[in-house]
Amino acid sequence: MNKVFGFESFEFSTDEVDLCITKEGGQMAPVTFFPRSGNPVSPYYINPWCEEKKDHSLPVLLQALRGDFFCLPFGGDNVTAAFSYDCHGPTANGEWRQIHRDSRSLTLAMDFPDGKAHVQSKYSTKPGHSAIYIENTVSGCNLKLPYGHHCILDCSSYLLLSTSPAKFGIVTSESDTPSFDGEYRALVGHGVFESMKQAPSRFTDFPSFDLTEFPSREGFCDIVQMVNDPKAGEIGWSCAVCPDKGYLWYSIKKISDFPTTLFWMENKGRHGKPWSGRNVCIGIEDAMSCFAAGAAVSSLDNELSQRGIQTARKFSEAKPVTVKIIEGVARIPSGFTRVKQVRFNAAENTAMFIDENGTDVLADIDSGFLD
Repeated sequence: MNKVFGFESFEFSTDEVDLCITKEGGQMAPVTFFPRSGNPVSPYYINPWCEEKKDHSLPVLLQALRGDFFCLPFGGDNVTAAFSYDCHGPTANGEWRQIHRDSRSLTLAMDFPDGKAHVQSKYSTKPGHSAIYIENTVSGCNLKLPYGHHCILDCSSYLLLSTSPAKFGIVTSESDTPSFDGEYRALVGHGVFESMKQAPSRFTDFPSFDLTEFPSREGFCDIVQMVNDPKAGEIGWSCAVCPDKGYLWYSIKKISDFPTTLFWMENKGRHGKPWSGRNVCIGIEDAMSCFAAGAAVSSLDNELSQRGIQTARKFSEAKPVTVKIIEGVARIPSGFTRVKQVRFNAAENTAMFIDENGTDVLADIDSGFLD
């Protein structure tokens, strides 16, 4: 096992993708799509302090912070009468072990330190698909917990963002105040909006902000949660188009498993350690949660559950639960812009991404994997 950007990592390679997953925290990055081509794509973020001297006062979550990882429970406050876990849970901080590997898949496992859950995560690829098929299985658990995939993308080039149709978006209550503990917010707390192009601003000279292009709003860190609309189809998606580098990144899920998508928009807006005002990235986080409030809030009655949105799942020791997600990239032609629609063809294992101008890109994607 080699150290990759400061952390011992499991490495897995096929013709379609090279990926690394940290032994501590199970965080997936770097990931390279089209690795054998003359123009590989590496869309995931890696923090700027990963190879500095480790600060062991920080949780593994922040020491390693990179790419994508499964959070159980999802969020910050996970202290209740029944358990006490770090931010984003044991899965994002604990030690993983390899239990299976073959030419097309890598399976890792970890146990909660209090013995209250066992988690297996399987990462698979398919011939010709520039995608990673991820399935997380939770067993031996009787807790009610929020969960999510905490994907973080590199923002060294600007990205055009979109999701499948949403019922509404809402700004985190953390934005009730313009700043707290060295973090600065540009959006209005609890602000509800219909379109990502018109999110409520706290500034009178900018009554709303367009969240569909990032980086923007330098000096601020904002979080919004988009509630996916299952009436538009049981499959939800998020896309980030990178025109400068000629690709789009996507995540694909079942809305019943991940009812919402959080956008963590970090543009030099945090000044505590380890951030120090130098961090630029975007989290596109598919979750069943109330923002990133953690189990202490998401597992109880809260502002989203009052709107009919499921924010936690009751796991059963008698029956393991598996949730799946697909993440990948596709090449795009010059002039391709923000994704407006995705059409899935399960019979042909394809998905068509259509931009705001009607230009389409066809990619090999097995959406049937989500069943």
